Amino acid sequence: RMGGRMEQPAVVPQRWKVDAKGSGVRRVAVAAFCGLALAVVVCLTVVQQQREGGLPSALDEKAAGLSKGQKQHVKAEIARLEAKVKKEQDSASKLDKEVEDEEMKLRKTVVVAKKKREEGDKLEESARRKVHDVDRMRDEAQHLRKEADAARRKFLSAEKPVEMASQLAAHDHAKYRSSELKVAKEVVLLSEHPNDAKIHREVSKMVHASKEAKKKMEGDSVMLKKLEQRAGSSRFGGGEGYDRLKQKSVDVAQDAKSIAKRAEKLAEKGHNLRENAAQEVKAVESDMRRPDREHKEADALRKKYKAGDAKLNKLRAELDQGSGGGG
Repeated sequence: RMGGRMEQPAVVPQRWKVDAKGSGVRRVAVAAFCGLALAVVVCLTVVQQQREGGLPSALDEKAAGLSKGQKQHVKAEIARLEAKVKKEQDSASKLDKEVEDEEMKLRKTVVVAKKKREEGDKLEESARRKVHDVDRMRDEAQHLRKEADAARRKFLSAEKPVEMASQLAAHDHAKYRSSELKVAKEVVLLSEHPNDAKIHREVSKMVHASKEAKKKMEGDSVMLKKLEQRAGSSRFGGGEGYDRLKQKSVDVAQDAKSIAKRAEKLAEKGHNLRENAAQEVKAVESDMRRPDREHKEADALRKKYKAGDAKLNKLRAELDQGSGGGG
C-alpha cells in the first residue's frame, strides 16, 4: 500500500512467464549437477586424506565416542593383557635361565666324557706299547732258550769225550794193574824156579805188556786232562752256562707273561672308559636337544607377548582417544 492506495501486482506478459518457468528448471538441473560433482570431489578428497593419514579412521571415530562402560571394558582388557604379557615375559625369562643352566650342566658332562675318552685313549696306547714290549721279551726269551740249548749241546759235546776218556783211562788203569799183578806172580814163580826158561819168557812178555798198559794209561791221563780243560772252558769261559741261560730264559718268559696280563687289563680298562664316555655323550644327546626346544619355546613366548604389547598399545590409543571425546 503506497499513499493510501493499494499497489496492484505487476502484470507479467505471458511470454515472460513461460521463460521464467524454463529458467527455473534449468537452475534446478544445474544445481543438482553441481551438488553431484561436489559430492564426488568430497568423496575423492576423503579417500585421499584417509590414504595419507590426514583424516581419522573409523576405529578412531568409534574410539572418540566410547561410553563409560566401553572405557571400563577396554581398561579391563588392558589389565588382562598386561597380566598375560607379564606372565609370558616371566615364562620366557625363566626358560632362558633354565636353558643357560642346562647348557652349562651339559657342557660339564661332555667335558667329563671327553676326559674319560682321552684317558681311555692313553690307556689303550699304553697297552699297545706293553704288547710291543711283550713281543720283544718273548723274542728275547726264545733267543735265550736257543742259546741255552746251544750251550747244553756244547756242554754235552765236551762232556761226552771226557766221560769216554775217563772210562777208557779207568779201563786201561785196571788193565795195567792186572798186568802188574801178573808180573808180580810170575816173578814169584821165577824166584822159585830161576832156571825155568818158560817162566822167564812169560815174565818178559808180561813185563812188556805191563809197560804198554802203563804207557797207554799215561796217555789216557794226558788226554783226560786236556778234555777236562776244554769242557771247563765250554762251561765257564766267555759266556754263561746252560743252567744260567735256561733260567734267564724262563725268567724273561715269565716277565713277558706278566706284562701281557697287565697290557690286557690296561686295554680292557681303556676300552671300557671309551665305551663309558661314548654312552655318556649319547645319553646327553637328547638332553642337548632340549635346550634347543626350550629356546624355540622362549622365542614363541616372546612373539606372543610382543603381539600382546602391540594389542595393548592399540587399546591404550583407543582409550586415550575415547577419553578425548565426550564420554
